[in-house]
Amino acid sequence: AVPDGGGGGATLALSLVLPLVIAAAFFLLFRGRSKSRGDRVVLFGPMGAGKTALSLQLRFGRMTPTYSSLAKTVGRCDLGGGGANAVTLVDVPGSGRLRSQLLSEAASAAVLACVIDGSRLAP
Repeated sequence: AVPDGGGGGATLALSLVLPLVIAAAFFLLFRGRSKSRGDRVVLFGPMGAGKTALSLQLRFGRMTPTYSSLAKTVGRCDLGGGGANAVTLVDVPGSGRLRSQLLSEAASAAVLACVIDGSRLAP
């Protein structure tokens, strides 16, 4: 039998694939962006999935300690080009009680990005 190494393979795979998925979402956002949909990228998913960590990493370029929150966070993220490629990141809380916030944000979103912690999916 081969030892599984504690599930590190799933975490490594997620850390390699997640940036590609995010880059593809941003590419699609700017390739066919409709002015009526704006530049809002809404991050949603279950509690503890890493939405706030991802949002802060994209906005500030560094890891920042996070905590569970019951309030949405909105901030600008420059994707390069001196502000010409800036988007508004909206981090919606994962609590089921706040599902209405997601629905109201989704109406004005150009991109809906579901953030899932892949290490919780592994057996």
